[in-house]
Amino acid sequence: MPMGELLKRLQTVLTHLPSNIPRQAVKYHFKDWAPDPEEVETYGTSEAALNHALEVAFAPGGRKDATAPYPFKFEEQGPGLVAVVDALRMELDKFPGSAVLQKWVHDLWRTTVYHYESVNLPIPEPTGGENSDVIENTMDDDIGITGSPADGNAVPVQPGAYVDVSEPAVRGHGGHPGDHRLLELAIQCYRTNDPNKTTIFHCAGTSSGCTTTWQTKNRVKQRILTHAVSCEHLPHTLKEDLDGGLAKSAPSARLQLTNVAVVPKKGPTCEERATTKSNMTQPSVYPLAKKARADKLTAQLDADIVQFFCIGGLAPSKANLPEWKQIFWHAVPSYQPASSSKLEEYHIPSEVAHVRTKQLEYLRTCTNLCITFDGQKIRLPQSVYTIHIISPERRICFFDGHEASEDSHTGKHLFQMLDEIILQVGPQRFAVICSDNTGNVRVARKEVQKKYPWIINIPDPCHHLNLLVKDLCAIDFFQPAIKITRRTKYNISHSLVPIGETQFGTVYFAAASVQRCLTPIRDLCEEKIITIPDVNESFIPDTLETLSFQGKLQQLLAVIGPPAKATKCLESSFATAADVFEFWLAVQATFEELLKKNAVGLPTHVLEKIRRLCNYRFDQIINSAPSDIWITTFFLIPTNRDSAILKNINPLSITPIQIHRTASGLSATSTADSNKTLSRIGAFLVSQLRAEYESKKEKINGLKAAMALEKLRDQIITYAKGLWPFNRATVDRNNVAKYWRDLQHHEGADVLAFFATKLFDITVNSMADERTASTMSWLNSALRNAQKSATLINQVQVRQWALMNPDHYKEPPTRVTVKFRDLNPTLLDAEINDNNKRKAPVSDNSDDIDPGEKEMELDESWLDEGSSNVEHDELFQRCDERVLAGSEVADLGSYRLLDLLSDKPIIGCSGTPSEQEIMVVPSSDAPLCWEFTLL
Repeated sequence: MPMGELLKRLQTVLTHLPSNIPRQAVKYHFKDWAPDPEEVETYGTSEAALNHALEVAFAPGGRKDATAPYPFKFEEQGPGLVAVVDALRMELDKFPGSAVLQKWVHDLWRTTVYHYESVNLPIPEPTGGENSDVIENTMDDDIGITGSPADGNAVPVQPGAYVDVSEPAVRGHGGHPGDHRLLELAIQCYRTNDPNKTTIFHCAGTSSGCTTTWQTKNRVKQRILTHAVSCEHLPHTLKEDLDGGLAKSAPSARLQLTNVAVVPKKGPTCEERATTKSNMTQPSVYPLAKKARADKLTAQLDADIVQFFCIGGLAPSKANLPEWKQIFWHAVPSYQPASSSKLEEYHIPSEVAHVRTKQLEYLRTCTNLCITFDGQKIRLPQSVYTIHIISPERRICFFDGHEASEDSHTGKHLFQMLDEIILQVGPQRFAVICSDNTGNVRVARKEVQKKYPWIINIPDPCHHLNLLVKDLCAIDFFQPAIKITRRTKYNISHSLVPIGETQFGTVYFAAASVQRCLTPIRDLCEEKIITIPDVNESFIPDTLETLSFQGKLQQLLAVIGPPAKATKCLESSFATAADVFEFWLAVQATFEELLKKNAVGLPTHVLEKIRRLCNYRFDQIINSAPSDIWITTFFLIPTNRDSAILKNINPLSITPIQIHRTASGLSATSTADSNKTLSRIGAFLVSQLRAEYESKKEKINGLKAAMALEKLRDQIITYAKGLWPFNRATVDRNNVAKYWRDLQHHEGADVLAFFATKLFDITVNSMADERTASTMSWLNSALRNAQKSATLINQVQVRQWALMNPDHYKEPPTRVTVKFRDLNPTLLDAEINDNNKRKAPVSDNSDDIDPGEKEMELDESWLDEGSSNVEHDELFQRCDERVLAGSEVADLGSYRLLDLLSDKPIIGCSGTPSEQEIMVVPSSDAPLCWEFTLL
């Protein structure tokens, strides 16, 4: 049947719809419809713009398939609905073969027939069910193809299955200027097996692995840009140009433009006014002012809605709720909120581009940046790597989310991912790279440092402490206490802390919560109010099992407590490399005290196993780490230098002499290097100086390499002695970074101060990735298990920037790492309870979560894995089981170290520096020896 006749019949039946459909003009506004030029530019053609308008009006949640009695329902009737026929007729005259618009005509007819039949009314003239059958049966013939090629949906195609086509030459100089980005992002081509050579477009990242094409006659701007924003295969230069262009159309960017004052044009002179009579009448500016106010209000509401959905963690599909739209209809009738598809595919991605542009502007003003990364899985399932960049002020930028489900997560692949981001920001601005220590990410960090030697390779210290807890829990001796703790938690959920899937330190807090609640649990078990299967006897008062469990629980807490407490302290974004070294020493010192006194009565073989495990993890993170950043930074705090915690670091000391009695009399030997620790620190600093000059090609204060090397050697020794100028200021943990920054241009301290500033500027953990993973898991709840990674990444990026935007928060808070007992108990308990449930941050209201959404199940299977496999590691086999590591460089009996993790204060002591001036003598122009010596 001809489409013109079908449209005429459709207009007739829409005019006489059944009375059970309300007559109003709230939802459908097709009267005098005309394609908006901005919409045409966004969607590619006026045909696609009408298709989008029809989707928003009739099927924002999608149309039902042919098996359903109707594709959608009418929510109202009236002139605004009837006029949809005029809009369709106008566009079909332009695009007579449009399969998409023809499909809409037939779907509108099906819906109309459904409404008439549901109330048993005949269809107006021309009548008869036969005609409707004819209409239904002619749908496929009229359309001629299946699917909807004009809507621009991306279709996966393997590389090599198409042939590129060169762009046609530009004809003339008229017409609307094209978008050059679309030509670069979508390459014109046709399928190799298509004899008609029908034009399609493929993504520019195809050569790097992208398989996306668009089956459209023309490039559809919105579809292409939406894909390009999240495409992992585009070159970083192209993505940056894309971000810059797409960011201009972001809601917040359009809002900023409306706030810019417009400079009025210069008006005519008095003489010109006098010569023109028409100048006597002043045109009204009311229409212009009204339109400006409306545009500003639209931009403001668009930006507010994006912020509301992203920060509040709402699914974009909520934008299709009638109740949501009614809010704006009652408050601002002239404003039409974006549909879920427009919000998810256009507003939020463009806002992300705007955020990334702002991030780059900020990061390119910073130095000593830290880049961290980590991987996780979402429910879909898809694999996602998050990448954060952290400034010295501890402003955290969630810079990118890399969806890598189809890629092999090799170290080389991760290195390429990181290298693109480093090049985009500027390699010279980075100072450190940090992640956990799994095999592939460790390789990626090494490759980054190999290419950029000045970027320090740091394994996450919290991860290593976390693994130490896991190793200790795997000792068979502690299994009974862990089993009872787990069983108790499953039967009593209130006031007891859950055990996390990867946060192994939560075993300590779970066991501590059981110990704290022992008395009420025993009362409940004794009165038979509750029964804990298999372990109930361990909570019956005055029984041998109860006393035994109480003792075993105390032993477990005493052993896993030190690393678990240290982990919580070092998770702060403000933790420094000095804090890492100090807290690891505190863990070793606490174990030294525990194992020496053995007040909890541990067997000898358990004590030996604990020592070896502690030494293994300490050697991994401190002694066998990629660099000596930890001990060096600790030494560069003057109070640490003078505290007598470090050993073998006094340049003025005399090598100790040991006297032995032999058969022939007495003999004396020198067996210790009194400056071994200082040599270790100096070697690290000299290696950093070498990387600065030979690899980074940058001079420090304009000094030549030879002079800088000589000054660094002398300044290290001068600082170690506590001489001038390193003895003039009072320094504590709160102002140590400022202390070194003030010395950067001091003649006698400049080179050492340059590296000290770098070491105190950097972030030393990857907790930003952990927190982002928690936020993504909160968003990706059980009821939202079909969310794609791009949707989650986009929402989290907007959310994180809104909370960290330096334009809104000029001065970030400065905090120092505190002792465990100084942590706020309320916040600590909340964080422990929420950490492994993957909830929203504390500031979010849990009442906002949809009813029925369930938290992710906690996986404790790691506790059932038995003995740790670290025993097969060669480094573990070399570890001493009698002496704790760290005692060779520090005094593990120091009260200050014991005080860090103690529940009660322990008073320590401090030293006093001396004062003296020294003079630096420049070296000759001979080849440099990049070594540190005390001579």
